[in-house]
Amino acid sequence: MNIENISKEKGEVLVRLSKDDLVGICNALYRQTEEQKNKENIMQLYSDMMMARDLCQYGHIDDFCLQNIVKCRSGIKGVLSATDIQSFNAYLEDNNIPDAFKNSDWVRIYKRIVGDFRCSDTLAEWMKE
Repeated sequence: MNIENISKEKGEVLVRLSKDDLVGICNALYRQTEEQKNKENIMQLYSDMMMARDLCQYGHIDDFCLQNIVKCRSGIKGVLSATDIQSFNAYLEDNNIPDAFKNSDWVRIYKRIVGDFRCSDTLAEWMKE
């Protein structure tokens, strides 16, 4: 971990993390999930770190990680309804991600989880089909 900048005025810190740092942070947060599962900030942080870890290590988020992110964020108020979770997980359990991106409801849920950002060329292609 390398602290790049600390700004009291902005109230923020810029930190550079390696993939090993991200793995260590995720492992530490995982050990806290059962004890801290009712604390939204911990679950949000853990899900964000899982996303960053997988993107840093592999360049993508696989269905296993995505399912764990959903599990973390489903406890956060207002993120996903029980119906959304069930719908989302149905595609993950079938390991049918390309078909999932053809379903507008699934894409809407996906964007609520990971944000509405420019996706990879592969995901964009799946969404067009």
